[in-house]
Amino acid sequence: MKITNSLFPIGGAYPYVKKLNDSLQQLQVQLATQQKAQTLSDLGSSRVFDLTLRARISRLDAFKTNIDTTNLRLDFLDNSVTRLSEIQSETRGALNASGVGEEGIALASASEIAYNRLDEITAILNGDLNGRYMFAGNRNDAEPVVSADLIINGDGTRAGLKTLIEERKRADAVRGIAIG
Repeated sequence: MKITNSLFPIGGAYPYVKKLNDSLQQLQVQLATQQKAQTLSDLGSSRVFDLTLRARISRLDAFKTNIDTTNLRLDFLDNSVTRLSEIQSETRGALNASGVGEEGIALASASEIAYNRLDEITAILNGDLNGRYMFAGNRNDAEPVVSADLIINGDGTRAGLKTLIEERKRADAVRGIAIG
């Protein structure tokens, strides 16, 4: 509603009503935008308080983000270590001294079982969370453990476990140690 001089013949009342109308319009803008002011300068002396409050809220948000990230990493590590413990228990149960383990698994298939478990362990240890290898220590941008195949079979430049076992058998045979 537009207020003009013609509605108020008394000269002193018009500025007061106009000031009330401006104040009402400003309050309607605040209500619609849910902001006390459009700019920091409109806040007047309370702008320092507003800036301080914004900085504190920003720091709290950063702390919350760090806490959430840390909790996610801890959950990942907890699940990984729990699975590693389960693998150890399962392997001990499957490969016992009687020659037949859990669910009738014969020791003849022990090497296959061991390889599969080793493969799972290396996969767990090489697990990454958002591009960070969680078990890699300070250098978390590269896989901390080589693959199970490389551990067992090696490659052209590195000897694997099979090669080391064969070399040990030959060395023991040369020294006359009987291998059972």
